[in-house]
Amino acid sequence: SVSTMAPPPPPPSPTRPPSRLPRLLTTLLSLLILLPLLLFSPVLAVALRLHAVQKFGYLIHEFDPWFNFRATQYLSDNGLYKFFHWFDYMSWYPLGRPVGSTIYPGMQLTAVAIHRVLNSKLLGLNMSLNDVCVFVPAWFGVTATAALGALTAECAGSATAGVFAALIMAMIPAHIMRSVAGGYDNESIAVTSICLVFFLWASSLRTTHPSSDSSSATPEPAAAVAKKTEPVASNAADEPEVVKGGAEKAKLKQRKKPAKVEQSEGGKDAAGAASSESPVSAAGGDDLPALVSKVFFSADEIATAHTYFFGLLTGIAYIYMVMAWGGYVFVLNMVAFHAALLVMTGRYTQKLHRAYTLFYAVGTAGAVLVPVVGWTPLKSLEQLGAFVVFVGLQALEFCETVRKQKKMSPHDAGVFKFKVAGVLGVGLVAVVAMLLPMGYFGPISARVRSLFVKHTRTGNPLVDSVAEHQATSPQAYLQFLSDIYYVAPIGFVMCFFGRTDAKVFLLAYGAVAYYFSAKMSRLVILLGPIASALGGVALGGFFRWVVESAVLATDFVMKNIGFVASDSDIDSVESDGSKKPAKKPVGAKKASNSVLGLKMPEPVVKLYNQPFFVIIRAVVGIAALYLLYVRGQVFSEYCQTMARHMSHPSIMFKGQLRDGSTVLVDDYREGYWWLRDHTPEDSRVLSWWDYGYQITGIGNRTTLADGNTWNHEHIATIGKMLVSPEKEAHSMIRHVADFVLIWAGGQSDDLAKSPHMARIGNSVFPDICPNDPLCRSFGFVGGRPTKMMAESLLFKLHGSGLVEGVQVNPKFFREVFRSKFGKVRIYAVLQVSQKSKKWVADPANRLCDRPGSWYCPGQYPPALEDVIARRKNFAQLEDFNRAKDPNSKQYTDQYHKSFEQGG
Repeated sequence: SVSTMAPPPPPPSPTRPPSRLPRLLTTLLSLLILLPLLLFSPVLAVALRLHAVQKFGYLIHEFDPWFNFRATQYLSDNGLYKFFHWFDYMSWYPLGRPVGSTIYPGMQLTAVAIHRVLNSKLLGLNMSLNDVCVFVPAWFGVTATAALGALTAECAGSATAGVFAALIMAMIPAHIMRSVAGGYDNESIAVTSICLVFFLWASSLRTTHPSSDSSSATPEPAAAVAKKTEPVASNAADEPEVVKGGAEKAKLKQRKKPAKVEQSEGGKDAAGAASSESPVSAAGGDDLPALVSKVFFSADEIATAHTYFFGLLTGIAYIYMVMAWGGYVFVLNMVAFHAALLVMTGRYTQKLHRAYTLFYAVGTAGAVLVPVVGWTPLKSLEQLGAFVVFVGLQALEFCETVRKQKKMSPHDAGVFKFKVAGVLGVGLVAVVAMLLPMGYFGPISARVRSLFVKHTRTGNPLVDSVAEHQATSPQAYLQFLSDIYYVAPIGFVMCFFGRTDAKVFLLAYGAVAYYFSAKMSRLVILLGPIASALGGVALGGFFRWVVESAVLATDFVMKNIGFVASDSDIDSVESDGSKKPAKKPVGAKKASNSVLGLKMPEPVVKLYNQPFFVIIRAVVGIAALYLLYVRGQVFSEYCQTMARHMSHPSIMFKGQLRDGSTVLVDDYREGYWWLRDHTPEDSRVLSWWDYGYQITGIGNRTTLADGNTWNHEHIATIGKMLVSPEKEAHSMIRHVADFVLIWAGGQSDDLAKSPHMARIGNSVFPDICPNDPLCRSFGFVGGRPTKMMAESLLFKLHGSGLVEGVQVNPKFFREVFRSKFGKVRIYAVLQVSQKSKKWVADPANRLCDRPGSWYCPGQYPPALEDVIARRKNFAQLEDFNRAKDPNSKQYTDQYHKSFEQGG
């Protein structure tokens, strides 16, 4: 029984044409507000990141950036080949460091490329490499802002959300913290890479079909909703249905019986992706194989050229990410987790298979070419999960291909998938069983393991000594996210409505980033982009609601005063009593059966769209928008304050004297300059490992450690030298150093760090603090040093001439420099063993991996053989490639127990 078609309504009067104002005003108003915000975001991003240059000039900050700059200078001067074959003997003396195989070179390559372009004949800007390196973080702050805006627009399906997300990203402290000018560190370009990879990945999954999830279906016209509520005869399964189009023409649809679902050529069920029924409910009463088949293959969208193109670009962008930062492991696993999540939630498509295959194949092929990475993508437990997902997707696509070719029933397809999964599982177990005894798989690193262990410490005192590796406090979230800490959860909830593959990615990214950032404060940087994206989703949705409400209210008022014609938006009734659907104004959007994205009964929707309530919505929305603007000003001012604060370099800072006057404390550079200008070029400087980068980069002198943590045992040896009694320490130091540099003067000086020195040293030399992993005997009790502390070399170097009764032995050390404010003290080592120095300098005593090779590590001088022989290589218990050591287990157990007891 087909409904009688209503006669078309009379055309509107030529003198009073239908109103086109809603659509026009919405577009114009949105453009007037959003376009300036979009153009303002990059300007704001740069301005907030240049405070350091305005106050301190073109200065490189902190510790790691100085090594990065030195490496960039070496690349610029010597070229790519020598850079990747650079064995640096000015760091990690006497061993040296193979820089080419221990550095992520993306930032150096990028800075040199930018420097050469800017100084080319075409531009001729004559900008120094130092200045380029200073500006790189600020420049990439802009690119990260743009990439994050594009990612949000792609995932949310809303340019408005993208504009607001970019605006937040431009000034959120969680991003500024690693992108101020002068902070020339890997993270400054890595955030751009992260956002770019994620944007391209989301773009590769872009779909034009409705989701298989009913919550993500496109809202239907109100007339269609009303039609669904009409009673349908039980025998009407095959009756034609009237569907009204824009021209009110009747089109006939043949309803398919659920029991007669056929597989199309493309593999999509009639009740597949376009169905509003969920995959699980669609399975009905089928058996388990059929249920599995329908859950995992409810939507089979065919891959297009767009999929291949963006999948390939995702892999290429990932290669750059690998070159830029060790955090590429997060990006790899985030994409893999998203792909696995889509499969597990019944959203597997051909697009997903093609996009992930291209991403993983191209990305991994490029990643293994980066020397510092090598074959770890196929060996490290941290990265093998992505490989498992890759294999799993190939198996799923194989099953789908066979299913289509053989036209299997759901039951047969399910059984076939079980068989393939069984064979694949047995094969993987066999491969693991074969490779595990060979030591093929690499263990999880201490940093990554710390994200999952129950302890607040990792068991590795070197990793635990770094403040950034500690758990994030709730106050830190408020500090680095401010108001977005409260806004982002709203956007997170909004992503559950109208779900697409890209929105699922935002949900997954938000959950994962929050978890990891809570475990390690350094990873708050990963929370900056997703917090901005979710904040953009929330603010963008609110902005659209306010604008649309205001425009609808304005249109209603103008119609009632006769300024424009009124298009009857009220349902009328035919003479026979049947309902006549409302006529939509020209250019108006289709009626929605939802309120604020939530599906509601039709009476509620009608009430919500009544003119009176539309006006109330507009008034409330505009008032709320004004309050939001006021709060936004407060947020902006807070971000500017944080930007100024985070722009202060630690290498120099402003301080206040007792008389209240403000001074610029530049003690650290003064100490490094003194080494550069007043010591022989072959001088070797002993210091705690933190300062090595600055000593080599600014002072141009050889250091025993450069700030990297790649050699635990060597750092522990330095720790032993500093915490040992003066005479014992001198007997070791005289063979490897000419000068000893310490940080003094309070705050984060070497005396404050000395407990970490003792603990790290004790992890390799157990005789430092026997049966006491935390070295409680090395410290202060009641403000007075313990016996072990008072006898240590570090305490005497720190307090010599300043603390009553404390003086270094003039036969062993002599103070040669003290900075203006006492922050740096340098001592000359007396009775230096020239024999050991010459022995280390002799190339014949280096251990090359083959004749004529560039890879030639140095050795400790023979005079230190007894000391080195007493070292116990530090091995994490989780390193299953090493034989189990009862002593190591005892040490780790004691270490954790001590912290749990309040140590």
